[in-house]
Amino acid sequence: RSPMPVAAFQGVRVRGMDETSAFMLLKALANLSENHPSNRTSLVDAGGLGVLLALMRHNASSPSVQSEALIALANLSSNDHTSNQTRIVQAGAIKPILAAMRYHKTNASVQEYACSALWTLACDHAANKSHIVDEGGVALVLSAM
Repeated sequence: RSPMPVAAFQGVRVRGMDETSAFMLLKALANLSENHPSNRTSLVDAGGLGVLLALMRHNASSPSVQSEALIALANLSSNDHTSNQTRIVQAGAIKPILAAMRYHKTNASVQEYACSALWTLACDHAANKSHIVDEGGVALVLSAM
């Protein structure tokens, strides 16, 4: 397999993208990062994380877009991918994850996928655990149960 071009996500216009297109793009990110450790690094290197976070911000009211973004975040940081765990939190992902939990507090899928994303970001990563606690993540996880 050839590596993903670093500029793969350059030129992706998030503003004005319809909900279906946003969902499909995030689904592709989630699928490409599931069970593919090398893709996880390549997707972040190629700008996929920035696009994902922008889509979360621009589609805050869409539970399907939020769910797919949360699945992708969990996949990108899973299996002790310490580098991606750090990069994702440094990019500011905790706030939109928690915002999705607050906005969609009665949507079981959003709550489940948000908890999964928080878990994979915190797994064996003390700094990320502290950041999640500091942002109020524990209370939101408890209320999701």
